[in-house]
Amino acid sequence: MKKFKVVTIFGIRSDIIKMSPVFPILDKHFNHIMVHSNQHYDYNMDQVFFKDLHLREPDYNLGARSGTHAQQVSNIMLGFEKVLLDEKPDAVVVQGDTNTTMAGAIVASKLNLPLFHIEGGCRGFAKNEPEEINRKVSDQLSDLIFAPDKESVENLKREGFEPQRVYLSGNTSYDVCMRNAKYANGDALGKFGVRKGSFAAATIHRSQNTASKERLGNILAAIEEISSFCPVVFPVHPRTQAAAKRFGLSFGKLTKAIEPIGYLEFLGLMRNAKMIITDSASIQEEAVFLNVPCLVAYNETPWMPYVNSGKNKLVGWEKSNIVAAARNLFYDGKYYDHIRSIPFDRYPNTSEKIAKKILSWLEDFRSKK
Repeated sequence: MKKFKVVTIFGIRSDIIKMSPVFPILDKHFNHIMVHSNQHYDYNMDQVFFKDLHLREPDYNLGARSGTHAQQVSNIMLGFEKVLLDEKPDAVVVQGDTNTTMAGAIVASKLNLPLFHIEGGCRGFAKNEPEEINRKVSDQLSDLIFAPDKESVENLKREGFEPQRVYLSGNTSYDVCMRNAKYANGDALGKFGVRKGSFAAATIHRSQNTASKERLGNILAAIEEISSFCPVVFPVHPRTQAAAKRFGLSFGKLTKAIEPIGYLEFLGLMRNAKMIITDSASIQEEAVFLNVPCLVAYNETPWMPYVNSGKNKLVGWEKSNIVAAARNLFYDGKYYDHIRSIPFDRYPNTSEKIAKKILSWLEDFRSKK
């Protein structure tokens, strides 16, 4: 029997990483078309991850690049609609909560194509957050939602989603971390002048943080102060670099601010760090799977289960809160060990489960036609 044709659309670093174990499985079971929106287009934020994770090149590149939310979403929608009209797939798969996710979901839905949303049901409960809007719209339009954890299932249940539209698959990030951790042994530690278990790894890039001089200034000042007792290696996102320059902000003299690095190199940093400071949702997950305490420099997160359990800590963007939380982690060994002892749910082989569920769903859908 002829294979189903499935199109995946993705656009940023975290999409590529989280979908990296899914892509080859979809290649195996389906006629799989990969579409890159180019929401991220810088080599260090994009192509290096294809190389690190041994992924094939996408079949299409839409060239969406940056712009306002409306400009970026509309560019992706226009390009993606043409791909779908040309390819005539049986289904579309989207991942996460980016502008690419929502744009892909809207186009697929308008063309009456079955839509599957990986990492659905996550909620940060901040109505004005772009990512929250993207999550909710994508879930509403999806025929099948792959929830990464039990709390995401409960979120969808409370919002009135029918049980048959929700599947507890687990989190593809766990597959990625477990498969690649053995290759990320921290060889780069000497390069950055830090020792295992004695430094922090930091990333800041969310638009709400980088659009505000006050927020970004507070976070950069906090990282600089933390660097006085715990060296901080800070790969600087292009958006953060541009914002700091625009606002006339400095990364400080102690902070080890570096260019963005590849996935395996950063995974090695995280794995060997004392703590992680980030506003990245995907890095919050990876910190849990690597069992490294994580401070979330933001006021909300789609990964509340990890905050509620005490595994991660929301510290916001106030300098005093971030520094105080980092001091506790660095100096209070009992507290630190307690965080590392907190258990978390593991869902191995999530990517294989997702592919099999998509296949069975499409077979059932075809039989009812």
